[in-house]
Amino acid sequence: MWADVFDCDGNETKLSECSISSWSRAECSHRRDIGVICSNSSLALHDGLVRLSGERQCEGEMEVFIHQVWRRVLLDSWSLTESSVVCRQLGCGSVLNFNSSSSSSPEHSHECVTGFQCSGSEAHLGNCSSPQTLNCSSTQQLSITCLGENNNIWADSSVVRDQ
Repeated sequence: MWADVFDCDGNETKLSECSISSWSRAECSHRRDIGVICSNSSLALHDGLVRLSGERQCEGEMEVFIHQVWRRVLLDSWSLTESSVVCRQLGCGSVLNFNSSSSSSPEHSHECVTGFQCSGSEAHLGNCSSPQTLNCSSTQQLSITCLGENNNIWADSSVVRDQ
């Protein structure tokens, strides 16, 4: 027998503080398992956060949060060094490749960033030289594929996934 329905109001500090409104003896299998991703409640968006919008957590078109806006990154001054910093920041291991991709989010086409310069030892893209923000009409943007798969996306407060 196990708890089937938890009634929580959001002020509890432990799941055991919630009331249980339903118990079940139904089939015991993993088909009904649930999972929870927890984050630091003080997590705030700040300059230098990065995200990849791909089918896996560690690949896809890259965006960086700068001046309170998620901006596309252009390929023109990008290198393997900056890609390595992004993969490290996301907890995704080494970079496999980076290239230009057609943007799947044309609504962001006017908000781009270019000019990152990293030495390669930085833990976060925000530690690299300040980029230049600009208006752009290109639909080409940076796409990165990292070798790893980060199973704990909140291990680092500088990881933000599209919600």
